[in-house]
Amino acid sequence: MSEKPQNFENHAKFVLGFHMVAIPILMINFIWCAIYVVMAIYVLRWARGLLPIAAALAVLLIAIAAIAGFGVGGTSWFDRGHYGYGHAGSLFGGTSLSADAIGTLTLVLIPVEALLVIVAIMGFAQGWNIELEVPDEEARRRGYSDRGWSTRLNVSR
Repeated sequence: MSEKPQNFENHAKFVLGFHMVAIPILMINFIWCAIYVVMAIYVLRWARGLLPIAAALAVLLIAIAAIAGFGVGGTSWFDRGHYGYGHAGSLFGGTSLSADAIGTLTLVLIPVEALLVIVAIMGFAQGWNIELEVPDEEARRRGYSDRGWSTRLNVSR
């Protein structure tokens, strides 16, 4: 019994249970990516308060990737290449990634997110937001140049 590959032409069924789960999961993925982009922008602007949140989200994603990659929940991405599973089709037709490629990308995500946790915690420990006030003479002795702030604020030199 051979089945035709699924595409837009022969996809006539709207399985309510599947689509009611798949669409929110897709939206969660887009929202997750948007949150990471916003956090990256704020960190680039030296707002270190988001670093622990980035680390917490990374730990959550490590757990999800471990469950999906190693099959802790019953089935892994690597199992989907066996008999009984349909080949994952591309949304726009054509070929898509194989089950092994998706499984490998899922497992590669674990050390990448672990590196994010380590870097975020190290960055948070540096204390970017802590400023130390020193007199002008001390700042010049330490090698910091006067960038014109004292003249704009009418501070005597």
